[in-house]
Amino acid sequence: LTYSEGFLSGGISEAPGGLLDKFEPEEVENWELGFKLDLLNSRLRLNGAFFHSDYTNRQLTTIVIDPVINSVAPDTINAAKSTIQGFELETTWLATQRLMLTFNMTLNDGDIDEFEDQLVAIATTPEVPAGCIRTNLVLLEVDQCPNDRSNENLPRLPEQTYLIAAQYAWDSPWGRVQPRVQASW
Repeated sequence: LTYSEGFLSGGISEAPGGLLDKFEPEEVENWELGFKLDLLNSRLRLNGAFFHSDYTNRQLTTIVIDPVINSVAPDTINAAKSTIQGFELETTWLATQRLMLTFNMTLNDGDIDEFEDQLVAIATTPEVPAGCIRTNLVLLEVDQCPNDRSNENLPRLPEQTYLIAAQYAWDSPWGRVQPRVQASW
């Protein structure tokens, strides 16, 4: 059982209009309950862990409109609260003296719990929706509107990852040959 805390420093990003926009440090509290087992005379190794991470001010990238240059621009902002929980399993089996088989997997569930963002969308009506700002980008008009993204999945977090590998070793006159075939998803 482990408990740990970590952070990713805050910083500044270029905000609309060429100003510098501040984003806060990202902080995380992590709990993990795991096991490490060597079985079958140490020929089978199983390592696993259940984990839960609570993030405060998670740093995410969004899209904003820069009114000075009338263009879309990226910006780093903070999601107030988010969580990741899941399970990891790593296995290594020495099937024979020369053959080693490996299987690893991770299952993730990542959610944004509290995140106020902006939605940039092509304007589809003549009137500007309430609370939105309309910008003419020469070829089209876009609306930038408040967007509550709470209860969304975390971006760039795979729900599942898998790795399988086989490795076979033999001795030759030039030394040990040990090819490995591996696939991951």
